[in-house]
Amino acid sequence: MKNWITLCSDANWADYHGMWMKRSSSDDSVYVLQFTNMWDACGESEDLSQYTCEVKRIDLSELSDEAIDSALKSCGYSLTCNKDNQGEIVNDDSGDVVATGKSLEACLVECCIQYGLGAPLASFDGNKLPANVRANARRFAESCMKDSKLLEEKLNRTVNAIGSTAQEYGVGDIDSALFSAQEYGVGDIDSALFFFHWEKLVRAIKTSIEETKNVTSY
Repeated sequence: MKNWITLCSDANWADYHGMWMKRSSSDDSVYVLQFTNMWDACGESEDLSQYTCEVKRIDLSELSDEAIDSALKSCGYSLTCNKDNQGEIVNDDSGDVVATGKSLEACLVECCIQYGLGAPLASFDGNKLPANVRANARRFAESCMKDSKLLEEKLNRTVNAIGSTAQEYGVGDIDSALFSAQEYGVGDIDSALFFFHWEKLVRAIKTSIEETKNVTSY
């Protein structure tokens, strides 16, 4: 795909998983396509589309240092400075440098997306032609890069049971939705907290699964 950078994609991505990123020309955000062969991940089912490609948007400048550190730690990495005061990402176990210079951003984006950060904009499914599923997701992402009204609509829509917007969810901001619900009397806070902890559990399970995979070295 032209101008898209390959992240942690399997060589046979259509059979397993794939991830690609592209920087927006209008701001500092990065758009990510996250493809999964759901039948490989969860088992074949008539109720489950075989291929899914999610479109996410992430702006590293909007993330807290704590969120970035947690995302890196989930992959076994840390962000440090070398003797030349340049940022680099190192493997916590081996101490090897896995990313520095121009590759630093790609590694940060990959770890953050795998950790569950990034605003979910859309999801495309299908049972045939995985390349077409990915192409539909790519076209939508590139439309959001050019259409500020479409992007704003997608960022402001509610994406979970506690009322978080895609923008809030993408930076790990759960408090805003909980405070809004409490202030305006929207929904049951106890139920909202239940779904909040459920989402944290699902994210932890996904992180555990990803930790068994080799994160690409840059």
